[in-house]
Amino acid sequence: MSQPLEAIMRDRVFRPLGMTRSSFVWTPSVQEALIPGAKVNGAPREAWPLKQGVAAFSLYTTAEDYAHFVLAVLTDRELLQTIELAPIDVEADLNLAWGLGWGIERTSSGRYLWQWGNNPGYRAFVMLRPASGDAVILLSSGEGGLSIAKPVVQDALPDEHRVFQWSMLQPDGLDLMCRYVRLCW
Repeated sequence: MSQPLEAIMRDRVFRPLGMTRSSFVWTPSVQEALIPGAKVNGAPREAWPLKQGVAAFSLYTTAEDYAHFVLAVLTDRELLQTIELAPIDVEADLNLAWGLGWGIERTSSGRYLWQWGNNPGYRAFVMLRPASGDAVILLSSGEGGLSIAKPVVQDALPDEHRVFQWSMLQPDGLDLMCRYVRLCW
């Protein structure tokens, strides 16, 4: 019998990990706690309430709750092996691959797992280093939030992080139009 994503995640991930402020669907508690998002130019972005969970982009969470999740990933050797079981090259020149749900960056000093979020009004980036157990979580209530990801990650996890050269993490045409021409959608 199939269950909605929200029910599966609540029972198998959120509750066991103590993620009390996370949901894949819009709820009254999400609405109450949500910090309003902003366009690249800082103008408010209208909330986008999702009534049905979508694994790829509808997670509402807090930095504390997401830290519980990242810690669980970092401490589960079997899960880490599964994530990296059959990576697919994404950008060979940048030493980037895609594992099970996570990007994999290989550097001369080791490997990192990373993931990013790009929703209207919000940006997110997380990177972890399984070898050391270190991680960085960046949750931004602004569409320009990824602009600070590189210096924050570089400070916390010093290395040559070529992931920030990947085209998917670059500002797109709409961001540039909003930032420089002041035409924002």
